[in-house]
Amino acid sequence: MRRAEHTLHWLSLPEADGDKTVLSQGRSWMFLHTLLPQEAEIVLRGGPDQEAWGHPLEPTAQYNHLTDRRLRPPICPWRIEVGAGTPNAKQGVGDPDPSTAARSLFLHVFEIADEQVQQPTSVQLVPPAGVNIADRWQVRFHATGELTGTVNGRPLATTVRIESQYP
Repeated sequence: MRRAEHTLHWLSLPEADGDKTVLSQGRSWMFLHTLLPQEAEIVLRGGPDQEAWGHPLEPTAQYNHLTDRRLRPPICPWRIEVGAGTPNAKQGVGDPDPSTAARSLFLHVFEIADEQVQQPTSVQLVPPAGVNIADRWQVRFHATGELTGTVNGRPLATTVRIESQYP
């Protein structure tokens, strides 16, 4: 079974520190809180001569895939790869059953803050797939079944209405 991963691409060199990652600096900060998988492997990749490097676990992709299109905006020479060790077993989702054994849950909180803010907001995982953000937000997702959940006790929207945007 192939290891599950989630990849994020960035313009500037990110700084990684445990489960929180500072993604850029200047006019604002972006803090990335990785809550699931609980034992995530976070790796920074990219930079000079590796901005388009292939996937490290794919033997045929061990070279820089630089093409003319890679030199056109948006140019994102850095990436953060978040990998899950074992689906479900390490995530606090409970005993994996055969229908979800190949499933890996990823839960990130992206926090944008002014550059004067030096510490990220308190973020706490609420198993199996929820998060408390400071004393303000309680977000809960279903770990199995339909993609649903709640924000502060109110149901998440399950459809996107676009009629007013595209008459």
